[in-house]
Amino acid sequence: MGWDRNYYEAVKPGQRIFLLCTALIIGVILCVGSQAEAAKAMPSATNGRLELGVWDLAEDGPIQLSGEWEFYWEQSLTPADFTRSPAPEKSGTIKVPGNWRTFPVHGKPVGVYGYATYRLIIRHPPQSLPLALKYSNVFSASRLFINGRQIYV
Repeated sequence: MGWDRNYYEAVKPGQRIFLLCTALIIGVILCVGSQAEAAKAMPSATNGRLELGVWDLAEDGPIQLSGEWEFYWEQSLTPADFTRSPAPEKSGTIKVPGNWRTFPVHGKPVGVYGYATYRLIIRHPPQSLPLALKYSNVFSASRLFINGRQIYV
C-alpha cells in the first residue's frame, strides 16, 4: 500500500486534522500502555536468586518461579547441607522450567537418568497475606523444602 495523492487531496483540511489527531492519540495510548507493562515486568530468577522487592503479590498477583536455579547434579541435599562448611559445590545454574537432559557436567550432557538438587532463594518484603505455592505434579521422587522445613515428600 503506497501513498495515494488523490485520496489525500479529496480529504478536507478539517478531516485531515481529525485523522491526524486520532492517529496521534492512538499512538500515545499504545506507547504509554506498553511502557507501563514494561515497567512492571515480572521478575525472574538469576543465578539461583529471585528478588521480589518491587513486586507486590497482593497488587501485582502471583509470580512464576522461573529463571536460573542453582543445580547440584547427583547430590540429594537438604537445607542443613548449605549451612555446613564447605558448602556443596554446585554444578551450575539451570533454566526452570526445563529439563536437565542436555545440562553439561564435565563437558558431557547428563542425559535422562540421574538425580539432582534444584535450589532457589527468594527474597521478598514482608507480606500481609499468607503466602502459598502451587506445586505441579512431579512424576518422579522429590522433596520440597521451604525455609528449611520439608513440606512435600
